[in-house]
Amino acid sequence: MPQYRKALIKSLNGLQFLSKAGREVLVVGWICKTVQNLSVTLRDKMLASDKRKQCLKELFDLTGSVAVIQGTDHLQGTKSAPFLLLPNEYTYPSDLKATAALNHWVFPEIRSLVEEPRDPGYTDSLICLGSPVNNRVARKYLGHPNKPNRVIETPYYRAELHFNHVAPSSKEIVLNWQAGRDEPWPERNWYIMSKEGRDFIPRPDEKGVLRIDYLLITRIPREMPSSIKSVLLIGGTHGAGTQGLELVLKQIDITKLEEMLNKMEHGLYYQALFRLYEISEKPSGKLFPSKPEFSIYRKGTESFHSVADQIELVDVRPLRIES
Repeated sequence: MPQYRKALIKSLNGLQFLSKAGREVLVVGWICKTVQNLSVTLRDKMLASDKRKQCLKELFDLTGSVAVIQGTDHLQGTKSAPFLLLPNEYTYPSDLKATAALNHWVFPEIRSLVEEPRDPGYTDSLICLGSPVNNRVARKYLGHPNKPNRVIETPYYRAELHFNHVAPSSKEIVLNWQAGRDEPWPERNWYIMSKEGRDFIPRPDEKGVLRIDYLLITRIPREMPSSIKSVLLIGGTHGAGTQGLELVLKQIDITKLEEMLNKMEHGLYYQALFRLYEISEKPSGKLFPSKPEFSIYRKGTESFHSVADQIELVDVRPLRIES
């Protein structure tokens, strides 16, 4: 029985010795107080929602039309490795999930230049999902993980990076589940390095299964004279990290979003690093209800997908753009 009904019955039983008029007055007062409390709770939730939307607008809301370019070519995607896209699959499941989060929380009319190929020049701002490991456009800006850029240089500006994706120096392998596959991907353990030399390395469990991942978000200007057009590079060290964008948009505490804005000094361009943890394997059918082909793999086994349940902000730093 719901708690409010129990409370109501208990309150009414305690009124049996009062007159009918007295009971009615007390019951009406109790109901009014309950409605008032519910109204305050609803108002607080609406204010928090509006506050979150305003923070996200400053962090992610790009100018003009926006298009997304997802990852399609994993650097380990050889014929002998299971990193190739499945038939009728235009991007990796983690990138697909991150796209849906952007669509829902920030950009309701976002278009994919991978699903619907077009010249990127038609749009004002770009979002690149996936790290340089699986997204060639991200590699254009951040460099190859074997030789990551310390500085982004274009004909129009120069920006020194605080963080970048790096290829692992060892041959450590982590297992990362992707929907639609009957086995986890055995990925090299790509990581993030700061310009001071600090490493942020994803952690597997004792069986080698990914349990902690990282997400790096970089916002820079487009390669155009106009400063109002931007590029958002959103890439995890593994798929669970990229998909962790959903937690940034809907779950991370508002105070952390405000902390990001304060550290950015309310500038447009920045790098933000997040840690994703409590990663587990969940049935793909529940995560991708519109993709029934992800639920059962061709061998008849149930498909799973690595998903993080928790996120924390590690660091955020403004980017200095030099013309």
